[in-house]
Amino acid sequence: MRPLTDLMEPLRHVIFCPGPGKYLTLAQYCTVVRAAKEHPAQEYPTTFCSWAGGTGADIVQEFRKGLADRINAHLPWYGRGRKWSGDMSVPARRSLFNRRV
Repeated sequence: MRPLTDLMEPLRHVIFCPGPGKYLTLAQYCTVVRAAKEHPAQEYPTTFCSWAGGTGADIVQEFRKGLADRINAHLPWYGRGRKWSGDMSVPARRSLFNRRV
């Protein structure tokens, strides 16, 4: 009997691009970004976020925006907490009133 690890497919990390509606592996994603950085004025039929197309500079801009979103999305407090809602004013008010002069 073969071990279970032989039957399992290796894990592939992919990124979904809503523009073309495709999943790209990290290798494909990096290849596209490198090509866009080398030729910023070249027109491409689609970008990562738009099916209408754009230049290489647009692709690099979308890459940077998506990278920041992916980094921040893995933070446990992303979307809530101090600066995301009115929660930041409550501790500030408490510390102001509890401070001794």
